[in-house]
Amino acid sequence: MRLPLLLVLALLPGLGLLAYFYGRDRHQPEPGRLVWGIFFFGALGVIPAGLAEVGLTALTGWQEDSSQFWKVGLHAFLIVGFIEELCKFWALSKIYARPEFDEAIDGLVYGAAAGAGFATMENLFYVLEHGFGVGIIRALLSVPVHVLLAMVMGYGLAKQKLVPNPWAGPAALAAAAFGHGLYDLVLFVQDPANPGSSALISIGVVLALLFWVGRTVDHAGEQSRLALLTELGLPPEAQAAASPAEAASFASWPRIIYLFFGAGALLWAVFLSLGYTVLYFEGTVYEGWIYALTAGGPAFAGAAALRKAAQS
Repeated sequence: MRLPLLLVLALLPGLGLLAYFYGRDRHQPEPGRLVWGIFFFGALGVIPAGLAEVGLTALTGWQEDSSQFWKVGLHAFLIVGFIEELCKFWALSKIYARPEFDEAIDGLVYGAAAGAGFATMENLFYVLEHGFGVGIIRALLSVPVHVLLAMVMGYGLAKQKLVPNPWAGPAALAAAAFGHGLYDLVLFVQDPANPGSSALISIGVVLALLFWVGRTVDHAGEQSRLALLTELGLPPEAQAAASPAEAASFASWPRIIYLFFGAGALLWAVFLSLGYTVLYFEGTVYEGWIYALTAGGPAFAGAAALRKAAQS
């Protein structure tokens, strides 16, 4: 019983994020076979990334547990951050020349696919080895970071192709590698006895990425809608009439915070319930109030936060 639940915990976060961002491309959605193809290439990228990280760590001596801060920093930025983002960038490059890749929002969708593929494959290794605790933390932080940083690169590649701007793709890769390195550096140097400050910084990184991606998805989605109306032959006056009076933005700060808290609380409740199920089949049973407090409470709070996000 434990293995199937761990598999669900490992697979659900990445696939859920991909489904959400794929659904945001409402007007001219990308072919599913291409999205899943990029997901596959993203997952495949874990293999060269892992081999390169192990080899370069042994070659350079730059390790995450080194007593010298500069070595930890180089390991975070150049070995982990740059190599992993480069492998996701490689996955994204597979769609670059396709005629279907013709809008800014397409770059965001394919970026989500590459990031979700990489994060899901990596998550399988971590969760199956380390269990539920690591799986819950990665579902809330590491997996979203992988997906959102890949979306930054996807958007950069879209700008490179459509503007065109030959530096947009490399600049997006550099930005993603820097963000990934910063995120990992915070984790590498945290005090195990007092991880609170590192957790707050990590959450801040996720919120900032969510805010940028949310604004960009809103803007790119509107561009896609207007392009579709133009393609249908509607004049500018009709396009204006077809626009909603007040477009609800994904990316206002209160909504982002409600979304993050609500999704995090619900994921916590779901994954904790999975853990309790495993313990039950292993013969460990807790009092009913413990279930209600630790799983039911977060589920209620998460649902309330998501409802507030929908209203804001």
